Amino acid sequence: MNDITLKIPSEVIMKILRRIPQRQLRELQGKIQREEVKSVPAGYLLKLAGIASIGGDAVKDTEEVWQ
Repeated sequence: MNDITLKIPSEVIMKILRRIPQRQLRELQGKIQREEVKSVPAGYLLKLAGIASIGGDAVKDTEEVWQ
């Protein structure tokens, strides 16, 4: 099965949502899966310093990392 991704403008989504009764919207909200945000103390991020040597050009650096 192939997935298709559509970009729908937020204005269109709002028009659709306005037509759905409030009770039904609340039911839909309860069914939405929410991803849990995992956090770490800032000190753990310091351990990442120096792992990779990269310059100041983010696009170039990213391309080099993924090649």
